[in-house]
Amino acid sequence: MLACVAILAVLVIVAAPPMRQWVHQQRLSHAAQAVWIDLQHARSEAQQNGRNVHIRFGDSAAGSCYVVHVGQGLGCQCQATGPAQCQPGAEALKLVQWPRGAGLPGVRANIGSLLFSGRFGTAAMTTTIQVQQEGLGEVRHIVAITGRARSCATGQAAPRLPRCT
Repeated sequence: MLACVAILAVLVIVAAPPMRQWVHQQRLSHAAQAVWIDLQHARSEAQQNGRNVHIRFGDSAAGSCYVVHVGQGLGCQCQATGPAQCQPGAEALKLVQWPRGAGLPGVRANIGSLLFSGRFGTAAMTTTIQVQQEGLGEVRHIVAITGRARSCATGQAAPRLPRCT
């Protein structure tokens, strides 16, 4: 019985680091996929309902977030904790928050707010959204002015995606 426990302990010690790496990769992959789905949903919502849809990003010491909303461009804002705060005339459709911590992904963008036109489904400007995790790299979603997005990865973030150049 003691020999079995000893063998099991050795196996756990050997397997723990690769398992931890795999768990972190899965967290980053799921976070990047969620951002991708929200980008597609925001563009689709704009085209189907003929109204502008905004994605506003937030980043602080507590974590990162974004809120998908309709109404004024800066009508809603998010924080890493708590509900989205919207001005009259703006409505939050979705709030996503990531607390900062070891082994947890975060999101940031090169602009504060992304607009999808309700008339054409185009984006107001080219945007790069980075879903990153320390030690693994990042997945980048690049939204073109046409509203279409493409993705690439750095480091060990997402082996199935093309490498960012």
